[in-house]
Amino acid sequence: MHGKEKAIAPAFADRLGLLVRPAGALDTDALGTFTGEIPRQGTMLEVAVRKAQLGMETSRLPLGLASKGTFGPHPAVPFFPAGMELLVFVDDERGLIVHESLVAEATNFAHLVAVPGATLDAFLDQIGFPAHGLIVRPNAGDPLAALTKA
Repeated sequence: MHGKEKAIAPAFADRLGLLVRPAGALDTDALGTFTGEIPRQGTMLEVAVRKAQLGMETSRLPLGLASKGTFGPHPAVPFFPAGMELLVFVDDERGLIVHESLVAEATNFAHLVAVPGATLDAFLDQIGFPAHGLIVRPNAGDPLAALTKA
């Protein structure tokens, strides 16, 4: 859904002789959304494996590849922000699940509690808006009630 096959395909073709292509009209949001409108059911690894399996079912192939990413506190040093990416390769013929993860400390992940009338220009510049997306939600009450993606 996000075009990651463009980055992954060359290595799989060169090293393994495998063609990487999207599974087609597959809506993986049913497995959970980044912003939480649909809660993720399971760990990142479990969801990535299920995502690969859905692609395998859709394309009727014994091999599947999927990724799952998130931003949040660093897993080892929680007061530092981090970007996390997980890639899974599933081979039903051999009964294999291979996964690799990356934790990136260089990220534009940040948050800000804003008050009406506040100037947000410095924060928007810091996160790279509008080139990078932004999620706005209420600071109190139901965080999904007024969720906005920009």
